[in-house]
Amino acid sequence: MEVLVDFYDARPERRGDEMLDEFDRSVAAIGDRPRIHPPVDDGFPGLEIRECYVSRFHQRILFVIHNDEAFVFTVVHSDRRPGAWHRRLDTFQ
Repeated sequence: MEVLVDFYDARPERRGDEMLDEFDRSVAAIGDRPRIHPPVDDGFPGLEIRECYVSRFHQRILFVIHNDEAFVFTVVHSDRRPGAWHRRLDTFQ
């Protein structure tokens, strides 16, 4: 997350703190009701992967639901090619 905050802080608007606040709110919402968020279109077979889209920053917070718990495993820009984040799933395989 630090890299993303640094990226937004390096821009003229200096919005790193705003991105971090939005991320924290989104993660809290995921924790409260993970299954309200939609499954990903570019999912991985055998895993329940969902996303929380942070529209203000065009970011997808991807998380897996395992044993009724949600685990955030990556944040990717919405323009990334589908499935580009699959390599980040080693922890859950």
